[in-house]
Amino acid sequence: MTPSEYLDAAKARLGVESDYELAKRIELPRQSIPAIRTGERNVPLDVAFRLAITLELDPASVVADLESQRE
Repeated sequence: MTPSEYLDAAKARLGVESDYELAKRIELPRQSIPAIRTGERNVPLDVAFRLAITLELDPASVVADLESQRE
């Protein structure tokens, strides 16, 4: 999945509609989500872990997936 797909899946899982609310829930600065969506910023490691836990996925798989997309 792309970073945006992970973010959208987390929004659906948490039942939130806005990126602002998602940012609050996963403890990420509000302005970071648009930067992640546009590719200006990578998903920080701690956020990748929070997304994995939220989505009930293996954190190592999520981190490896996101890292492979950086290259």
